[in-house]
Parts: sequence; C-alpha cells; structure tokens
Amino acid sequence: MIINHQSRFIFYHVPKAAGVSIRSALLEQPGSRRIRPKHLTPAQFRATWHGLTDWRHYWYFSFCFVRDPWERFGSFHRFLRNRRKHRWITDDLNDFAAELGKRTPRIMKIRAAIRPQSHYARSVSFVGRFERLADDFAQVAERLDFQSVALERINASGAPVRYRDRMNARSEAIIAEYYRDDIERFGYR
Repeated sequence: MIINHQSRFIFYHVPKAAGVSIRSALLEQPGSRRIRPKHLTPAQFRATWHGLTDWRHYWYFSFCFVRDPWERFGSFHRFLRNRRKHRWITDDLNDFAAELGKRTPRIMKIRAAIRPQSHYARSVSFVGRFERLADDFAQVAERLDFQSVALERINASGAPVRYRDRMNARSEAIIAEYYRDDIERFGYR
C-alpha cells in the first residue's frame, strides 16, 4: 500500500495483480511512502487512519488493480510454490484449489493473499485491470499528473502461463464459488 499526501493518492495493493510493479513506480514519485502491512483494504486502512481524518480520506484519489480470479489464484500458487514458504503446498494447482474448497486452516491463514479483490475495491476512486495494465496505469498517471511513469515487470511468478488451462472443472468451480463477488462485480467469466 502506498500513500502520498503531496499528490493526494492512496494505492491499495491487491496481491498478485501487478502490485509490486505499481508500488515501485509510485515510490519514485515525491512524497510517496509505504504503509505496512502492505495489503490493507480500504476498511482496514480507515480503521487505523494512518494520519488521515475521516473527511480528508475522501479527498484522495484511491485506486487498486484487480485480476481474473482464476489466473490470480494460479499465480499465487506458483508464487508460493517457488518460494517454498509453505511446505505443504504441492506442485499440483488442483490440490491447492481443493485446500481452498475445504477452507483448511492452513490456506485460510494466508488471509491477505486469498482475500477477494472486491474487499480492496470498496470505496476506491478507480479500479484498474491487470489484463489492461499499461492502459489503466496510464490513466492513473494522467489523473495524478505524473510525468513519464513506466511500469517494470517485478515479482512475476515466472514466464507467463495461462493457469486456467492447468485447472480441472472442480478447481474452476471452487474458485468461482469463493470469488463469486469478484466475478460478479468485475465481470470476469
């Protein structure tokens, strides 16, 4: 999460939706600073305020970026598998989706990363799409009057992959059920 009192914006970092690339570009702007934890929702941020009064928060341009829920979940699986932070994660994406379907405690502990994206998009000024990242980020940069802001590909989980091709029908259904609000709100299919 990035806040900039000078340019009056708040960026809500949705995990596995190009957030590290966006954060890196925003931190180059004068006055930008990181807020920890980095994956706060607007409701969580307002609960802690971080120096903003209630009325002042609404004068800020706030934004986040979302991603196809199936692709985001697959990217998250690959990210965790590559880091081996959670040793229980198998190489099989469908096994990982089954953990979500069962709501096992070990997957539910990874709250920020599996939280529906709609939680990050509540009461924000702009919701960009991972699928049209360059164009949507250009709109943000124009709105904030930033000069020559470029996005680098940072923290990618590896070579681009279509994760949905690796999912069986059951995994697709589990993700569709868990991320139902994201699918409805953002029109993913």
